[in-house]
Amino acid sequence: QLRLNDIGVASEHAESLDQALDQILATPDKYGLALLDLRMPAAKNPILKSFADELRLTPTFFNHGRCLGLHLWKQRDTLKLPYCYLSALPHFYGQNHVEFDGQAADFILNKASLLASQLPDRLGEVLKEWGAFSSPKSSAQTGGRP
Repeated sequence: QLRLNDIGVASEHAESLDQALDQILATPDKYGLALLDLRMPAAKNPILKSFADELRLTPTFFNHGRCLGLHLWKQRDTLKLPYCYLSALPHFYGQNHVEFDGQAADFILNKASLLASQLPDRLGEVLKEWGAFSSPKSSAQTGGRP
């Protein structure tokens, strides 16, 4: 959050996946990009818990942030909220899933090696890459990314 403030980007912090989802759903047009920490504790919200099952996560896994990510991915046509992951341990992301059309590496920022001076450019790259994704409706018709 300090790095974001240092580069002039307003941010809000959520202590849990449940709180983050509540904030997003309360004001979906407020956010331009969601930065999700992979190492969030397991969610209690039934919607997010269902994604833990889909991803085959156990409560001790270190990548529960993907539950909110997968929800945002599947709701991208209605929520229109780009997101990426921020983690000091990006290898905990796990196996690729439907998320990011298999291009997950472009959407995991390693906070242990990302310099503050690089952050604006990386966030810009993430937003640019998001622009290349088809909506779920058009993906079903065209087969995925253009």
